[in-house]
Amino acid sequence: MKSVMEYVFAVRLPDGTLIGAMGVIDHPDGTIEVGYWFGVDCQGKGYASEALQATLDQIATDPDLAAAQSSLNADLTMRPRSGF
Repeated sequence: MKSVMEYVFAVRLPDGTLIGAMGVIDHPDGTIEVGYWFGVDCQGKGYASEALQATLDQIATDPDLAAAQSSLNADLTMRPRSGF
């Protein structure tokens, strides 16, 4: 049986300043979770959207995670319409 895999990506500005983190959990049932944290001063500036797209791009390069990306993309498009 496939085990749970966790990935964490630091989110930095071009000058190297750490502004947040993105995390991905790959579940044995083929679903994935994406979570994030950003410093208060960095919220509302589009960094999360940019980091999320980069995270999705990284997921797409991993053959084990690529299959789950289409369901994640569908879920993410629903979130703004749901007020998240």
